[in-house]
Formats: sequence, structure tokens, C-alpha cells
Amino acid sequence: MLKFTSKDFKTLPWKNGGGRTLELFKQPHLRLSLATVAQDGPFSLFENIDRHLVLLKGNGIELTFPDGKIQKLENPYQVLRFKGEDQIHCRLLNGISEDFNIMVDRSWGKADLQVKSLVEGQKLHLEKCPLMFIYQIQAQVLLELKAEAMDLEFPGAMDLLIIKIRQV
Repeated sequence: MLKFTSKDFKTLPWKNGGGRTLELFKQPHLRLSLATVAQDGPFSLFENIDRHLVLLKGNGIELTFPDGKIQKLENPYQVLRFKGEDQIHCRLLNGISEDFNIMVDRSWGKADLQVKSLVEGQKLHLEKCPLMFIYQIQAQVLLELKAEAMDLEFPGAMDLLIIKIRQV
């Protein structure tokens, strides 16, 4: 198990120049990051990338897709999935928001995401998975697991994002 904390993360400008991202983990085909969305505007385009957004803080965002469909990400820990090549316009819903972002090259792999709230003393049972990440939201700690099935115990109550990556 590898543990990443704020000293391991990198702050980078957005591809479209509209903001900054805190990059938590990056490989050629996979990226995990936190983004602070502070203004309306277009999303950056990423060909052949599947994206997952999870609202962590703020009132959320409204995304308008090329076909005119509108989707709101407005509830804490709500998840939204979409294609990185879609030309999407983002509108803030009453103030700055922060989201967790998963980007996977779809020709390489697939991400599955689960949000889990643990109470104090609760153990987390994890099934076998070739590559898995657990993001401790309040602590801003990322764990990388290449694991057999296991049980983990965390100190105190906390909210977790569990990201399972499977190659195709």
C-alpha cells in the first residue's frame, strides 16, 4: 500500500487556462485530481478519456452537453460520468465548488467509483482488484492498493472515495 499526502500532490494549470488542479496521481492512462471551479466556462477537451466528477464542496455546477442536455452536480458526493471529448459548458451554481476528478483512457481501462461513509470503528472490506485507490476526503490522503481482498480499519468516522481500476 502506498500513501500520498499533500506534499506529494502537484498544482497545475487547466488545459483550457480557466483554473488550476491539484493533481493527486498520474500515470500515462490515468489521472486523479481535485479541481476548484471558480468561474463559468468550457471544460477542457480530452480525447478518448472517460471522466468521473464527484462534488466535494460548494453548491455545485451545471453542465451543458453538445446535444443540449443539462446535468447538475449539486449534492455532496454526487457522481457525474461523461466523455472527455464532449464539448461541455460549465456554469457555477451560486459560488465556487470543488470536485474530485477521475480521468481514464478508455482504450486502456475502466474506473468504478463508490462513495462510502464510515462510522467510528467500522471496518472496510475490499474485494480483490488489480489497482485500487482510496481517497480520504476530510484528511486529503490518497492510498494506492494493488491488493488481494482485505479489511481496513480507519481511525474515526470519515468519508471515502473508492476507485477501482480495471484494464480492458
